[in-house]
Formats: sequence, structure tokens, C-alpha cells
Amino acid sequence: MIKEFELGQIVGQTTGGTIQYYGDFLMFKLPKTGMEFFISPKIFKQYGGNNIKKGVKPDIIIQENENLEILPIIRKLKY
Repeated sequence: MIKEFELGQIVGQTTGGTIQYYGDFLMFKLPKTGMEFFISPKIFKQYGGNNIKKGVKPDIIIQENENLEILPIIRKLKY
């Protein structure tokens, strides 16, 4: 939402994984076999996301082990 509505800038690394996932898993058990399984009644998808297999790309990329002071970078951002 921050990126989609230009409310700020994302600093860091591209998020891994997906922009779509399921939630609120409900467990059920079949009466005759006793087999247990899960069903998810909800799907969560990044607002404005168009590539399901890619995460959110930051506006300012900072490597994981990069030795930087983040505060000066944040202060320069336009809000």
C-alpha cells in the first residue's frame, strides 16, 4: 500500500517469496477414515501486485551485510 499510493519509500531488500498467500487455516477430520486436512477460506494478495512470484522491490536497496548508517539515508527521503 505504501508503494502503491506513494505514501513513502521502501528501504532494504526485495522481499522473497510471493505476494499472494493463504491464511486462517481450518483443520477438519474425515469421519470414516480419520484423515485430517486443512482448508484456507482466505487468500491474501498484495494490493496492486501484478507478478505473483515476485516480492516487493524497495525504492532504496541496501545489501544485507552492508555497513551503512541508515538514519542519514532516511532523513534525505521525501515524504
